[in-house]
This record gives sequence, structure tokens and C-alpha cells, in this order.
Amino acid sequence: MPSTLSTLHADRNAKNDVNGLLYFHIRSVIERFCHRLQNPVSKIRLILYCVDAASLPGCLSTETRASGFDRIEVSNIADEAYLGLARTLGTFTPLLKSHSDNPRATLITLFLNACEIADRQMGNRSDSKIQSSQMKQVMKYLPFSPRHTGTANSTEVMKMMIANDLVRDYDRIFAFYMDVVRFGATSKQAGVKMRQRNAIVEAWPMRLKKKPGEKGADEEFQNLMASSSTGAERYVEWVREG
Repeated sequence: MPSTLSTLHADRNAKNDVNGLLYFHIRSVIERFCHRLQNPVSKIRLILYCVDAASLPGCLSTETRASGFDRIEVSNIADEAYLGLARTLGTFTPLLKSHSDNPRATLITLFLNACEIADRQMGNRSDSKIQSSQMKQVMKYLPFSPRHTGTANSTEVMKMMIANDLVRDYDRIFAFYMDVVRFGATSKQAGVKMRQRNAIVEAWPMRLKKKPGEKGADEEFQNLMASSSTGAERYVEWVREG
């Protein structure tokens, strides 16, 4: 978001009109995509299916399934509330190109609910030490005035409660989730392995990157607060076993 807005600021007068800037950005992206589709040398083909994700492989032609894909992105259907990890890997791994054809063929999964589920299972929300540590971190971004003590419904207190989600130790929480869901055994059974370092999309794209006091840290914090994200969004990339 910040990089997108900074690019657009140069061409627009209303530099604080975020919705207006995003409108021009999205329109520009769509226009470029449409122009690419119209290019006679482009080899882009779009096929839309309105089916359950687990049924998608059966809708593809034998030729398409045999040739395989270099990249498959499945959003967050690997979350336990949807297909779950085992079914997702079992369904889409066979559609990846073989390791000999393309050792970098990748299945991309997004986990939106994993950290929330794991955090509750770990009991972090009722752990006073963890909550106190997180609140101290929040107060580096949102200084708390003594006059707000006891006013649980004040705007300041509500903001701090929301901000508490932004400073959790999601690395530790997701590691717990990986053990519970048995990432290692499940991926081995499917014939893929998890990339230890993502090559296509950032593992934690929405988490806070800057430490309190660093240049741009406050702006980054306010942008995340204003969004619907918490920093718990985790992308995992899978490649076939060699």
C-alpha cells in the first residue's frame, strides 16, 4: 500500500484521497491487463469454472492435467474451515508439473485463520505475561494516557485492544499450528515439501516490518490499523519432492 500510494502521489493533487488514488491504481492495472490480452502475441487463455474447488481437477481435460501447471494459487482453502491442508495438497499437487519438467513449479496456499485458531489453542489470550508483553509493545505505537484508565469503552482503549492483534508473535504461533496440523507428514504424503523461504510471494505480507521509533513505523502501524488485516496472513509455497 505505501509504495503504491507514493507512486500515485506524483501524478495527483489530492494526495490524501486514498480511495481516489486506489481507484486510479486499480483502473491502471486493469487497463494494462486488458491491453495484454489484446496483444496478438500473448498466449493467455482464461477458463472459468463455477464448481467446488475439490471438483476442479475433474473439470480439466486429460491433456491439461497431463501437461501440468507451473504455478497454482488456491487462496485460503487450505484453512481448516475449508478443504484443509491434506485435501488441498492431495487435490492440487497432481496438477503441478513434475520435478523433472519444472523443479520450481509451485502451489501457493494462504492461511488466514490458522494463527487465530492456534493462538486460542495455545491459551495466549488468557496468559497474563503474554498479554502484558503485547500491550507494552502496543503502547510504543499508541501512548496510553492515565486519564483513560477504567474507561473500557473509550476510543483509545478500543484502539489498543484492536492493536493487540498486530503485535503478536505470529512466527511462534504458526510454528505451533504447523505441528498440530502435521505439515511435515501431510506434505510428505502428498509428495511436496514446504519452501523454507518463499520465492514468489512474501510469507508475511501484512505484518509490521519496522520497529517502533524507526522512520515510517508510525505510518506503517496506522495503515495496518486502518485495514482489515492483522499481520497473521501467512503464505506458504509448496514444490514437488525431487
